[in-house]
Amino acid sequence: TTTSCAVFTIVFLFVENSFELHHDKASSLKNLIKTNKAEKKVFKRTTCQNESHYESDRFCCRKCEPGFFLKNHCKEEGGSPECQKCEEGKEYMDHPHALSKCLACTRCASSENMEEDQNCTTTQNTKCRCKENFFCNHTPCSSCQSCTECLLGIQQECNSTTDRVCIHIEKRSHVWTVVAVLFMSLLTVFCIGMHVRNARKIREREYEVIKTENPQRAHEEKNTEDEFPAELADIDLHPYLHYIVDHIEDIKRFVRENGLTEIEVQRIIGSYPNHIQEQDYQLMHSWYQKQRKRDHFSL
Repeated sequence: TTTSCAVFTIVFLFVENSFELHHDKASSLKNLIKTNKAEKKVFKRTTCQNESHYESDRFCCRKCEPGFFLKNHCKEEGGSPECQKCEEGKEYMDHPHALSKCLACTRCASSENMEEDQNCTTTQNTKCRCKENFFCNHTPCSSCQSCTECLLGIQQECNSTTDRVCIHIEKRSHVWTVVAVLFMSLLTVFCIGMHVRNARKIREREYEVIKTENPQRAHEEKNTEDEFPAELADIDLHPYLHYIVDHIEDIKRFVRENGLTEIEVQRIIGSYPNHIQEQDYQLMHSWYQKQRKRDHFSL
């Protein structure tokens, strides 16, 4: 009897252990299955294969269309979220997305010589362009530069992306032509002046003779003489300054060596920082005015 009880006890313990082991394995297997299912569910949620969808906290949702922004996520797998329209004239969105706000419209900076080409809409940003006589040759453009001024003619006109191309004449090949023209002009004026001066001297001698012999006639001759100018008017080279500037190799060096101070030169250059040709013209104009004040061009 004692032996039977011992055997029964051993069998009972063995069965109990086997049952607990089986139960533990079953529980582990059940937990593993749940984990795998959860992982599969997570894996499915975090891999939205379609580019038209995005991942929310729980589902793959459709993206908002251009012109709208995301307000609330979808409530089912592959569903459409709640989207709200961008504010007209102030915001835009030009592609499908899942952002919680639209993008602000760009403003064309008038201070940078830019103006609106196309207005901002809910699906398209503002398009800017350079103002007339300004250009910008880089992208994106944040500032426009003034087009070059041409003195001798335009080879290619300025547009919004390309500067104006000017016609250039080889300076050295025409420098002697300029010198010859100026020399002949000055020589002509000088000859006219000498002719007027000699004529005045002759009339003065005649007047002295007539004054002695016929005072009345002398008075009439005096009135006629007053009609002659005392001196020839100043030579006006203003119409030729552009041509002269284009045929002098180094304007800055020329004016520095012939009367303009360094302060005057720098002041003129600073007034036209982006216009090399205008700098040269203004330097020559300032030098010419200074020479006229000194009577270098009067007889």
